[in-house]
Amino acid sequence: MEVGEKKLVTPGYVKNILKEIKKKRELSYVEEKTLKFLEQMYKLDENEEKEILEQLKDIKIPDEVKIQILEILPKNEEQLRHVLYTNTLAKEDMEKILEILKKYE
Repeated sequence: MEVGEKKLVTPGYVKNILKEIKKKRELSYVEEKTLKFLEQMYKLDENEEKEILEQLKDIKIPDEVKIQILEILPKNEEQLRHVLYTNTLAKEDMEKILEILKKYE
């Protein structure tokens, strides 16, 4: 199998795609487990993800890290630092991220 292009997707997007596929055919074992996990564990819907990503657009971190922030929804600076790992941010940017995320708890 050849990969055509690489594209970052959010968990909410994956959840919606799997729901649409399920309407058309039976999901594979992995697809079914993924959908079940996302329905049980993932808090945001695709619209909320878009809102958060829009609010984070001015913060200089890679898109991959922004998606990890969506997945984990850190509640404090320590948790956010774990997500950021090697990416350093100004304290103001970290506070801005945490303030944005508070609206989606």
